[in-house]
Amino acid sequence: LRASLFLQLTNTYSRTNPDSAIYYGDKTLEMARNIDNKRIIVSVLGFIGDAYHSNGNLPKGLEVCLEAMALNEEIPDSKINYAGPALSTLGDIYNDIGNYKQALSMFNKLTFAATTNSNASQAFGHYGRASVYEKMNLLDSALYELEQSKIFFSKIGEEVDAGLYPKVYPVTPTWFILRSKVYSKQGKFNLALQDLNDILILTLKNDQPYYSSNSYNEMAGLYATQNLSDSTIFFAQKGLEEAERISYIGGMLAASAILAEQFDSLNDTKALYYLKLANRLREQ
Repeated sequence: LRASLFLQLTNTYSRTNPDSAIYYGDKTLEMARNIDNKRIIVSVLGFIGDAYHSNGNLPKGLEVCLEAMALNEEIPDSKINYAGPALSTLGDIYNDIGNYKQALSMFNKLTFAATTNSNASQAFGHYGRASVYEKMNLLDSALYELEQSKIFFSKIGEEVDAGLYPKVYPVTPTWFILRSKVYSKQGKFNLALQDLNDILILTLKNDQPYYSSNSYNEMAGLYATQNLSDSTIFFAQKGLEEAERISYIGGMLAASAILAEQFDSLNDTKALYYLKLANRLREQ
């Protein structure tokens, strides 16, 4: 029971506070290994991998999740539910490094190849496929997959109403950010901005710096495409502030890179400061 409770804490913190997720994840691993509960071990390794991914440590995230997948093969009645977090994180990592074929393979397993497909696995599987298609500029396919994921997120909402899950958002917060990226690439600036505004309001209200940092940075990037330097700098600085609250390296790196570029023609001292910050973060 304690291991299961700590597993839920790890899950909760994996995106919102990666350092806390790793702390509780290590505690969960210790307890689960003491009672030789492979199902919990596989699940928590996936969430720990997600935390490392959120912190920008992709090699460690990859290592942990591959360990989870190997261990999952040893479970006689192995189901996607146990390996779901690891598959999702592996898909995210492969997507980040541009290995789209491997990323789709992970998300396809999450979506279609499970012995028992839960609503959560299908929701995040379709969402993951959408994220790959957005990177590949297959925008219609990305929007289709987002709508498919929304169907399964709504089914999770029905389970929430039945008391099976805690209710926080109708879809994962990054769903809005991803759709805004698609809209931006389609030249639909107002729709993209509306999605970012909607999720920013919710994540600020719930005090989740990971998500609000990403939202601010995406807004900065959106304004940069419109050559609106003042707005770009304002939102990038807000993104940096939010990321610094939880030492979220990915958010700090994204914001500092935007700021370095914006100040390049405005203020040499500030441009150099943010450039050095971005380089330092890349080395961590």
